[in-house]
Amino acid sequence: MEESLGINLYQEAKVQIGTISQIDVESGMETPFAVDIYNTGRSPVYNMMIKMYGDFDVAGDTYYIGIFQPGSTESFSAGIIGIEPGDNTGSITITYDNATGKSHEEKQEFSANIIEMNMEDMEEVEEEKTPNYKNAILWVIVAIVIIIVKKRKK
Repeated sequence: MEESLGINLYQEAKVQIGTISQIDVESGMETPFAVDIYNTGRSPVYNMMIKMYGDFDVAGDTYYIGIFQPGSTESFSAGIIGIEPGDNTGSITITYDNATGKSHEEKQEFSANIIEMNMEDMEEVEEEKTPNYKNAILWVIVAIVIIIVKKRKK
């Protein structure tokens, strides 16, 4: 007599979020943010979604990966826009399904120090944006003088 016995092997899914150090953000300005995500397990994960939340505005707060292969690394990047000065908290949340369809969630919190924008710095930026008409007028006058001199020589 022979019997067959099936044993389902299950590899645990392991997704890790890289190190996030404290972030300094100027109020009202967008500051780039990036973190690496690792699949340290031995099986792929499915329907992987990364979201960023916080006491600030986020440009590009959601990133869908889909299938995340074992041994792979992905990078999540977004822009943090500070609102209220002071220490603010944020978090990266990753949701995914393992090979059996069971949902998992990984979450890592971080702090963002929102610095109030210095008005002197803002004035310097405005001065740089203001065109220097004095130099432009000087070059126009020089060009006219050169044209007149050339015409008189002819």
